[in-house]
Amino acid sequence: TDVIVVNSSSKYLFDSICEAGGDFVLASYKAQLNKRPEVSVITVKADGRLALKRIYFLEWKTNTDTSILCKSIEKFASDALEKAVQEKCRTIAFPAIKCGFLTDAIIKAAGEKIQKVYDNELENHPNSVLIATPPGALTCKQIFIVKWDSDPDEEILRQSLVDLMYTVVQNVKSHNFTSIAFPAIGCGKHGCSINIVVKTMVLEMKRHLITRNLSWTMKFVVEPDQENIYDEFSKQVLTIQDGKTKVFSINEI
Repeated sequence: TDVIVVNSSSKYLFDSICEAGGDFVLASYKAQLNKRPEVSVITVKADGRLALKRIYFLEWKTNTDTSILCKSIEKFASDALEKAVQEKCRTIAFPAIKCGFLTDAIIKAAGEKIQKVYDNELENHPNSVLIATPPGALTCKQIFIVKWDSDPDEEILRQSLVDLMYTVVQNVKSHNFTSIAFPAIGCGKHGCSINIVVKTMVLEMKRHLITRNLSWTMKFVVEPDQENIYDEFSKQVLTIQDGKTKVFSINEI
């Protein structure tokens, strides 16, 4: 790879790249920033353990407004590509920015202190499948942030959801909690099959509740404009009801 693009606003990514690149990379970045703070792309020659030629540092921050968010991502990519063309680079690696949109929204609602807790946990335990934080301003006892990726392969997607539900159930049980609120993950911009996601989540949760004999309250949270997803949850919940076990509720936010 000729170039790697780094979001300088992402503390974890920024620190990781600077650590791998050594003192030279951080010193060069600071020198360039002081010299030309107005530029959109700060170019630094790669060094240390980084097997590439250059590093492009660009500042990018999330936004809850979808339109502003999309435009900011377009500008981020456009600025980096334009710089790469100018410097005649042939290959470029981009970070997967904005894959944590839901995480960002929840942490923002929880407050600044929780953001610091999450950043610290992520930095100290980057490979953790689950990060637990206090609730902050949210009306719950704990926030569980679970690492999960969508996949176009339906079987892999289904298994990833099975693993996700297992991880959550194990941690909820270990904390002696009795209720969970689940967002409708993968049903938005991930482009996953809504039927597979919803059916797997509902069936897996019911399986855990019955086999473990758990008297929990389970909520699936759906955004107001996701009527099709709400309908799918309603259909799946009604389909698996056996006349005895009524354990699910579906909430709009």
